[in-house]
Amino acid sequence: MNILCPEYILWENGEIYSGYAVFVHDDGKIEKIRAIAKLPSKLRRQSVFLKGLMIPGMVNAHCHLELSWLKNKITEAQGMDEFFSKMKGVHTRRPADFEVLDSVNQSIAEMYENGINVCADISNTGISYLPKENSKIQYHTFIEVFEKQGVSKAEILEKATHLLEKFNDSEKHTASISLHTLFTSTKTLMNEVMKMVHQGQMLQSIHFLESREEVLFFTEGRSINSIHEKQKPEFSSNRPADIAAEVLPGDRRVLFVHNTYASERDIIEINQYFVDPWFCFCPVSNEFITGDLPNLNDFIKHTENLVLGTDSYASNKEMNLFSEMQVLINKFPNLDFGDLLKMATINGARLLGIQKTYGSISPGKKPGLIQIRDYTPERKNILFEDIRRLF
Repeated sequence: MNILCPEYILWENGEIYSGYAVFVHDDGKIEKIRAIAKLPSKLRRQSVFLKGLMIPGMVNAHCHLELSWLKNKITEAQGMDEFFSKMKGVHTRRPADFEVLDSVNQSIAEMYENGINVCADISNTGISYLPKENSKIQYHTFIEVFEKQGVSKAEILEKATHLLEKFNDSEKHTASISLHTLFTSTKTLMNEVMKMVHQGQMLQSIHFLESREEVLFFTEGRSINSIHEKQKPEFSSNRPADIAAEVLPGDRRVLFVHNTYASERDIIEINQYFVDPWFCFCPVSNEFITGDLPNLNDFIKHTENLVLGTDSYASNKEMNLFSEMQVLINKFPNLDFGDLLKMATINGARLLGIQKTYGSISPGKKPGLIQIRDYTPERKNILFEDIRRLF
């Protein structure tokens, strides 16, 4: 039994406390937590006293591992239309498989080194399957569906079904089918995907209000040049939240990713229309693509179901959730570091339904344990350089 006594420890509620000892088995499972002051002298002598802050392994709630080969290949802050034009047909332009696999494995190693134990990953291909199987990170894979020029709906759905079966053929990971966005598929394809979702009781993820172009497509019917050519919205409303409710399953958990241009009204309506909506923020990616950020204060007013993601190397330079937090703190100095850690830990575990194992330093869990040795309560810069994985 290992007895670890950090200077500071993150509690499940996002509070940071001192004076606790964590009893941990050699396999990383937490046995119990006790106040250091109440430990018998014999146990105190056996304890390891740790500098800094101990947190559970974190949850990256949005990533695209298969795009890792795009690191440093796309120009920053050119706008969403330009970004989409550069991403068009990206999977047919990728390099040899061994290069893609090498980049995926590098991303996985970087995430693990930066304290991430769980990842919700988007996949359009099966190339990340083996790296995930050989990884120490737990994954939920969202099989992403969108319209492809020259490809029939039947072919698109057949491929998605095949990928779902492939990723679900894992003893430790899970998968579900999800739409890419509400504007990159016809309504017919969306309805077919939702039939599969209802039948399989699947967790949903969708990129939502990531750009001004998306807002204008819904509200004014403006086509996005790099995607739609002359396509117009097919919905009965021009309100983004109404459209989401028209397409997505309101009776189950849905993760809305990015939300860069979501208004307070959008947030309120999403919370009204869906029984269990969640919101994911990838601020480094948002700054990279559009230069804008979601108004996090509006979200905090209306929900606690908030999580963080890194997005992909197409729009990020590292797989580091602390970098995401730092961007948010720079923009919203009122944010509490403990609340951001809560988004990156227990909230992510709750989103994926794995909070009995991951997300907090609690007896019976095996969440991974991370020591941030250069943490101090008064520190404002949270781009930590001295992170150590304990378990």
